[in-house]
Amino acid sequence: MQNLQESWFYVWLIVGVGGLALYLTGLRSGYTFLRNGFDYESNSLHQFMLRGIVTIPLVAIATPNSMLAGFGPGAWIWLIMWVALPVFGFIALKSISEWWNHRRIYQGSWVQLFLGVGIVGILVIAPYLGQIGIAEKCDTLHQTQLQPVIEGMERYKINEGNYPSDLDMLFSDYVATRPPLACFGEATDGYRIQDCEDDGYILVLTNYTRGFPIRYNSETARWSKISGLDGTCSFLD
Repeated sequence: MQNLQESWFYVWLIVGVGGLALYLTGLRSGYTFLRNGFDYESNSLHQFMLRGIVTIPLVAIATPNSMLAGFGPGAWIWLIMWVALPVFGFIALKSISEWWNHRRIYQGSWVQLFLGVGIVGILVIAPYLGQIGIAEKCDTLHQTQLQPVIEGMERYKINEGNYPSDLDMLFSDYVATRPPLACFGEATDGYRIQDCEDDGYILVLTNYTRGFPIRYNSETARWSKISGLDGTCSFLD
C-alpha cells in the first residue's frame, strides 16, 4: 500500500508540474491575445482558441490533484490564479476601451472575438473550476460514502455505551465491509477514528487535496473542515 501511495504521489507531482507549465503558457498567450487579439488573423485566433480549450480542463484537473497538502504544484497554480485575476481583468478592460476609442478594424468575426475573450477568462479561473468541480465534489461524495461507518458508530455506542476508538472495532459486527472511497476512478481508504480526549472520538476523512482534514463529530452529527496545520481536534463544533 505504501509503495502504491508513493507511486501516486509522483504521478500527481508530474501532473501538477505539467499543469503549472500549461497554466503559465496559457496566461502568456492570453496576455498576448488581450493586448493584440483584435488584430489577430483568423488562423492565429483559431489556434489560440484550440489551445485554450485543451488547456482549460487539463489545468482544472491538475490543480486539486497536485495540491499535495498545500505544498505541491497545484498550490502554486492556485496562488498564481489570484494574482492573474485582477491583472487580466485590468488588461481586458483597457484593451476593450482602446478598441472602442480607436475603432480598430478586427480581422475576424465578433463571435470569434467574444469566444477568444471568454476562453481567456475561463482559463484564468480554471484552477477554481477544478477546485469546486473536482475537489469539493469528491469531498461531498466521500462523506456520503462514509454514511455506513457513521451509522455503525451509532449502533456501537448503543450497544457498548461509548463510541469505538478504532475502525476495526466496527467491521463485521456493525459495518459489513470497509467502504472504499472512490471518486473519478480513484479509490482510497483515507479515513480513521481519532481520540480527541475531552471531545471524544471523531471520524477523520482525508480531503481530496490532502491539506484540510474533514471531521465528523458524532456528538453534534456535523462535518467540518480544518487546516492540517491547526490539528485535527482543534475547533470542533
